[in-house]
Amino acid sequence: MFVLDTNVYVDIEEDAKFEASGSAFVARNAVIVSSVVVAELLVAIDSASRTRLLRNLRSQIAITGALAPNADDWQTAALAWTRMAPRTSQRRSFWNDLLLAASCARTGVTLITSNASDFARIAKHIPVRHERPWRPGST
Repeated sequence: MFVLDTNVYVDIEEDAKFEASGSAFVARNAVIVSSVVVAELLVAIDSASRTRLLRNLRSQIAITGALAPNADDWQTAALAWTRMAPRTSQRRSFWNDLLLAASCARTGVTLITSNASDFARIAKHIPVRHERPWRPGST
């Protein structure tokens, strides 16, 4: 099972080739939608894209369900943050990455992300499996 990071959904929205290969990936694999990613997307994209994307995400949630951080994930993320500070980013998106990593690690789901460097650092504190996204045309 997989979770797609926010940056992957943005790439799908902005690149038709990436969208085609992403659709094939989702069709072949169990892809769970993260509530953390949904929140980031709602903040990041324009209203026209938001409507279409939310419709697609709701359809995907109906098939595979949604992944939301639980209380343990919040604690795991906070402990990782304190172990990584002050050498880590203070961006809100980094906190979201920690929550995403914690929920993926807890459930054994693999995260597909273009943000390999941050998740490699996070994986030293939270045992999250992560992979780079597929290349367009290589599904």
